[in-house]
Amino acid sequence: MSELSVIDQSYEELQREFDALIAQAGSLEEAPAATLFDIAGFPHYEDVISNWYAFFLDGDNEHGLEQLFLHSLLNIINEKDQTEADLDSCKVIREHPTKKGGFIDLVLYEGMEGDKFVNPIIIENKIFAELYNDLTDYYNSVQSVDDRKVAIALTLKPVQVPHKQYLNITHYEWLDEIKSNLGEHLQKAHPKYLMLLQDFIRNIEGLVKSDHMLDSVKFYYENADKLKRLSEVMLNSNRYLYENLAKVFPHDGWEWGRVGSVAVSMKQPKHEVTLYVYYTEVYTEKKYRMEFWIQNNAVKKWIKTPDRSILEKNHGKNLDLKQTKDPKQWACLAHKHYTIDSIHDVEHFPEQILKRLENDWAPFMNDVNKLLS
Repeated sequence: MSELSVIDQSYEELQREFDALIAQAGSLEEAPAATLFDIAGFPHYEDVISNWYAFFLDGDNEHGLEQLFLHSLLNIINEKDQTEADLDSCKVIREHPTKKGGFIDLVLYEGMEGDKFVNPIIIENKIFAELYNDLTDYYNSVQSVDDRKVAIALTLKPVQVPHKQYLNITHYEWLDEIKSNLGEHLQKAHPKYLMLLQDFIRNIEGLVKSDHMLDSVKFYYENADKLKRLSEVMLNSNRYLYENLAKVFPHDGWEWGRVGSVAVSMKQPKHEVTLYVYYTEVYTEKKYRMEFWIQNNAVKKWIKTPDRSILEKNHGKNLDLKQTKDPKQWACLAHKHYTIDSIHDVEHFPEQILKRLENDWAPFMNDVNKLLS
């Protein structure tokens, strides 16, 4: 049997310590896990949240997510307001002064002509505070070139905005759209900022569900050493999967890579296809996911290939085929979840992946290549 021990404690010792910790947690068992924001003690600070939005909205920053935040926001604006808000990229101003001495949390804009903004978007960010601001002053303090501008009250929960020019968008709506569009940005995204983005999303989702997470912060503070040891077990257990996968790849022309700490990638550059294996749920949910993506020229050919019935005929019962709308550089064509039934499956994880590759994905890729040839 393979050795899965990752720290100098036996399985029985770890189990006893874990059971004691869960018993102490009590009602916190179902609460969202503590995030970076909870630990630091500022999960609901509006200035902090606005700073994070400003960082990710700027496509030139080192996160590598390009215009993910901006384009996701535009999708919601255009859907809710039936307008044609359209910015290819944006600059961001924090705390823009108003005529009456106030400060606007975020102003997004495409450029300037004199003292007027091109395609400005005004965002007033609210977490728990009431929408008491002079929204008329805020709106009038941002002059646009052609009098077109969008104003948003960004709130945790839907509210009636006391200004007819303001559109109400919730943090959850924006971040949910971001999650939906994240896939096509994974390849270029910096792993560090993917992890930070995940924590940012979890923090906002936690704020939506609860007024505060102080109990979780207190629990974490009092049990940090035990939680750290359990975290080491988790991290090293995931490392076990990755390192054993690395022993059997590259395999039959597939190039091997890693996507942060959440997935591995297998590429065939000649055909511009990538197969991802997401393994972080192997232990927690007893499952893992595989996704098949095409990119660049393959996407262009895919758009021009209307008859794809061969995929449904040959693979529709075995794989979850995806109908990607208006793909650009990346498009996911299929995905599938596989279950982990026992520790034996974990110990022989690489053999499982090779089997899935041979039985499910190689035939699928062959049919895709026929369509694209």
